[in-house]
Amino acid sequence: MKDVKLDVMLSNKNVMLRNDVEEERDKEERDKEERDKEERDKEERDKEERDKEEDLEREKERRKEEISTWSTDFSLEACNYYEKAGFGTISQITLDKITDMVNEFTLEWFKGAVDIAVMRNKKSLSYVQGVLNNWRAEGREEKNGSTSHHKKDASSLYDFSMFGG
Repeated sequence: MKDVKLDVMLSNKNVMLRNDVEEERDKEERDKEERDKEERDKEERDKEERDKEEDLEREKERRKEEISTWSTDFSLEACNYYEKAGFGTISQITLDKITDMVNEFTLEWFKGAVDIAVMRNKKSLSYVQGVLNNWRAEGREEKNGSTSHHKKDASSLYDFSMFGG
């Protein structure tokens, strides 16, 4: 009888141990599934973040291209104006300098400075630059008699809404 009782106790103990082992295994599986899910969620969030950053970079590049096209259009108009005013043909260096002037002073100011140089028979780019520098320092007299000062911020002179700004 003692042996039967001992056998029953050992059997119960084994069942309890098996149950504990199974519970521990189930808990480990649940924990692993939870860790895997968290890892997948993190990877998905990271991918979404990378995608957003890539979209922003593409948008920045698109805007740069639009602004570059806008700047190139004004530079080409400035170069045509410069050539038609009788300053001669334009080299790459001259093109770069004209582009810098238009970007710094605006197309309107550049054309005005070219007109002054033509009126004074001083057809050189350095003279045009000097006129622009003087206008920046002293202001530029407008046709209506008022004096305007150099505006590096071209957004006050042009409508940039098509570029999102």
